[in-house]
Amino acid sequence: MSNNKNVLQTEKKYVKDLFSAESFYNIPDYQRPYVWGKEQVYELLNDVWKAMEQNQEKEYFLGCMIWNTKEVVDKKQNLKYQCQDILDGQQRFITLYLLLGVLRDLSKNEQLKKQTDAYLRQEHNVFENTPERRRIEFSVRDDNDFFDEYLFPRGKTAVLSSKDTIFKHKSTSFRAMLNAVCSMREWWKEKSKELGDDYQEYILLFSVYLFNKVLVLYLATPDSLDDAYNLFTVLNSRGMQLQASDILKAQNLRAVDDDAERKEYAKKWVDYENRIESPYSSLDNFLNTIVVIKNKYQGEETKNLNKAFEFIAAKKLLHKGKDTFA
Repeated sequence: MSNNKNVLQTEKKYVKDLFSAESFYNIPDYQRPYVWGKEQVYELLNDVWKAMEQNQEKEYFLGCMIWNTKEVVDKKQNLKYQCQDILDGQQRFITLYLLLGVLRDLSKNEQLKKQTDAYLRQEHNVFENTPERRRIEFSVRDDNDFFDEYLFPRGKTAVLSSKDTIFKHKSTSFRAMLNAVCSMREWWKEKSKELGDDYQEYILLFSVYLFNKVLVLYLATPDSLDDAYNLFTVLNSRGMQLQASDILKAQNLRAVDDDAERKEYAKKWVDYENRIESPYSSLDNFLNTIVVIKNKYQGEETKNLNKAFEFIAAKKLLHKGKDTFA
């Protein structure tokens, strides 16, 4: 892998490398929420399990991920560290992260528990001047709270319930992460019935295979916000098409120059997504209504939501950036 900051970097990484001591990641403000459901979680677990059963020495390729490399300054600790903005592969990445906590809480093996704790976050070490830090951060959403309250503390994933009404007012991705954890536990509960007394042994075998044989191929772009936006707007997540509103959010955030303001508008957008209710089925549906109101009619130019907003911007009925968010 080249160390030249001006060129693309690519390499394969095993799960143990993805969450190694020097690895930190960020879900940028223009990313869509985490949305994987039970079907996608089960598919990933089943695929890894089948690969392990067929040949424990054979690698399993999880797919490609695309990152934007940036240097972060921690002013409180007077430290600099490298972080990767996740442009493509967020759904798989967060699912793997959640799985670490589930495996830790299912296993009775103390070494596995310690290893997964280290994968989940960096511990504070006063002697090496390293602060406690999550391996994955969300730029604007409050979903970091899910990690802090329900993933990092040992045993918490084992008592979560997707039916608990206290979570109904949380964000879309918060609820999706909760459901993903519950789906993982449900999948393992089914396995426990099949495996009987060998259940704990297979949790260890699965973990060893996951950490050492499951790999991704990553492409890291140099630290460029423009490149990151451009890549994001043309990429599709594996099996998950980006919605028109995801693209519009990215395009309008790009038009906001101030970092602090951009984060505030990103928070507003997430709030809009979470507050959508009847008669609108989604944010895309609501935005289509805005298009009709702005244009006074529905024509060929406005059938596609992204093209419609380009049409509106060209007519100066709405300006990209702050005007759109406000």
